[in-house]
Amino acid sequence: MKIMFVRHAEPYYAIDSLTEKGHREAQLLAERLSKLDVKAFYTSPLGRARETGRYTLEKVGREAEVLPWLAEFRGRSLDPENGHHRIPWDYKPSIWMDRKELRDMEAWLSDPLMTDGDVAQIWRETTDGLDALLARHGYVRD
Repeated sequence: MKIMFVRHAEPYYAIDSLTEKGHREAQLLAERLSKLDVKAFYTSPLGRARETGRYTLEKVGREAEVLPWLAEFRGRSLDPENGHHRIPWDYKPSIWMDRKELRDMEAWLSDPLMTDGDVAQIWRETTDGLDALLARHGYVRD
């Protein structure tokens, strides 16, 4: 099985859609993807993702299943520098470098930076969603 992830075309974030250039990018993408033997299409619920896929789906006469966990990661934790909840991937690199646990595949979710907020919950929703999707296609994590 091959899995292809396509990020949305150039976004117009203010209205959760695509720019004029983004629409053209999505149309060009549709030309390429429509030539492939795709078994299933999935999309995030975000408008920019759905708009990107729309051209391909129309071209091949198919629909995509909307999977909420495919939306951009929305988990937030408390930024130690400013005290605001935000997406931890946006923390300064020095924060990540100063905390060894954050660079450990097994321990990062238990670091206090990740436990103060909903990062772990959203991470579990995302990984559980991906595992369930792969299981539907015969691939089960062991």
